[in-house]
Amino acid sequence: MALNNVLRESVIYQESDPYTVSDYIKKNIGSHIITIGKSEVLKASVWHRDFSDVSLSRVTYGGQVRVQSTDLEDIYHLQIVTRGKCYWKLGDKDLITQAGEMLLLNPHDKVDLYYSKDCEKIIIKIPESIIYSSLADNAMLVPKGGVRFEHRVWKAADYKCLMYLLKLIFRESESSQSNFSELAPYGSLLAIKLLGCFSNNIQMSTDVKTHRC
Repeated sequence: MALNNVLRESVIYQESDPYTVSDYIKKNIGSHIITIGKSEVLKASVWHRDFSDVSLSRVTYGGQVRVQSTDLEDIYHLQIVTRGKCYWKLGDKDLITQAGEMLLLNPHDKVDLYYSKDCEKIIIKIPESIIYSSLADNAMLVPKGGVRFEHRVWKAADYKCLMYLLKLIFRESESSQSNFSELAPYGSLLAIKLLGCFSNNIQMSTDVKTHRC
């Protein structure tokens, strides 16, 4: 079920200056700043492709890096570590994700994290609008303050259906036969899967619960 080496045909920068990679990520994945030790010489890489309204990325900085974001704006981030470790500070929680583990970030989260030297991870950016549309399709209301997922480390191996869906999404994203109008339903299905798989502040209806992994 591993997602290593996805987006191989979608390389943007390979073993490049980490600040150049960071600038690209700011524009296409999420606002942040990076801090690198003065003695560090890093070779960063990023692979990226848009999939309808969902953004798919694979990122490595090639060394220890601190990443801070004061506001994730109106997007959710599903982050899956495929190599190394990520050390997180989210509010009053200190968490560690390592290879084969994932974390779901909410809109407007304030993030402070460290990449280990060998860390590589996948970032799936999901607009808030997709989650809300999925709720509307299931006749469910958005709670005051928005949909919030629990900050918790999840093992990818425990969510086989979700992993199969993600592998299909990554494969379809690089297919020459795909176009955005055909891909839009995948975003809705992904939103339903996330709502069914991960603890959140929605009281799930029977229809949504049937999509649990």
